[in-house]
Amino acid sequence: MKTVFIRRISGRAARRVGFVCMLVGVLGVVAVQAVGADSDDALADYVIPHEPEGDVNANKAADIVAIDQIWSAYAHYLDSGDAEGVASLFTPTGGYVLGFANRDTGQVEPLGYSPSADGVSGTPGGGCTALGHDAIVNFLHGLGITDTPRKFPSLDKHIVIDRWIHVHGDTATFHAYWLGGNPVVSRGLYNNTFVRTPQGWKAERNEVIFDTNIPTFPCAN
Repeated sequence: MKTVFIRRISGRAARRVGFVCMLVGVLGVVAVQAVGADSDDALADYVIPHEPEGDVNANKAADIVAIDQIWSAYAHYLDSGDAEGVASLFTPTGGYVLGFANRDTGQVEPLGYSPSADGVSGTPGGGCTALGHDAIVNFLHGLGITDTPRKFPSLDKHIVIDRWIHVHGDTATFHAYWLGGNPVVSRGLYNNTFVRTPQGWKAERNEVIFDTNIPTFPCAN
């Protein structure tokens, strides 16, 4: 298994970046293999795709642009506080699976905890998933994202960089780095999958991989 490290940014650059750690995105197994489980909410291994680059026909290029547009919309919906807008970008069964890159073990492991019935307490390390429209909206509500979009995005922007998309017929994989916080306090990887539907491309699985674990991440889903 290969581990990808996020490049460091200078303190000056970090101060110029205004945004909170909004992680988000729920996209699938990006050229990945399941680790120890076959359920929909199982974390996937993070594997860098080794595919021929630079030879893209017009149809595939259009698909890549469409998928990239979806994730741009995702960031804007998040920063504008539009939970329904975010959920609309996913398939009916799609959503979030959160993990962290354990560089000691070389594994992607569950982030956060599984909440108890009161939605507050839970078991550290229990994992954090939100699959399906209602679960996505509820999960985002727990992060303070509402159903009343703001006119202007918040100052704590969601930044997604180095997007790397590969299309295979009616499915696609999406790798990218994300940064969050004001200044930057969190960063990680997207390990996502998209599918072509009658309504166009949709996000199927947004696997958000933090660089470090947050045992008490508020996963109220």
